Amino acid sequence: MTHPFLLTLTRKTVVSTHELLAHLPRAAGGDLKNQLQRASSSVALNLAEASGRHGRDRRRFLDFAMGSARETREGLALLAELGSLDEAQVRALDRQWDRVCAVLYRVMRG
Repeated sequence: MTHPFLLTLTRKTVVSTHELLAHLPRAAGGDLKNQLQRASSSVALNLAEASGRHGRDRRRFLDFAMGSARETREGLALLAELGSLDEAQVRALDRQWDRVCAVLYRVMRG
């Protein structure tokens, strides 16, 4: 079973990510916006999938979740560098994603 705190933290962070991306003008990165929405949602969905698995199968879904979290973080950083998103907002959101990754790492090791 995946830690309930991690699921709650991830869900809140995904919602915050989608809220920030909702303000992104389509012309400013529509394809990247869609990819980041899918990647961030994938973190929560893979954690849910992992919760019903055991052993290597569980670890595989946790690995997928970590990869999607890293993809989301990089995509947000790219949008900030391109000037499409406010850097301060992206930094704040990145701290939330960093926390998700840290807790996920502990779950993967535990």
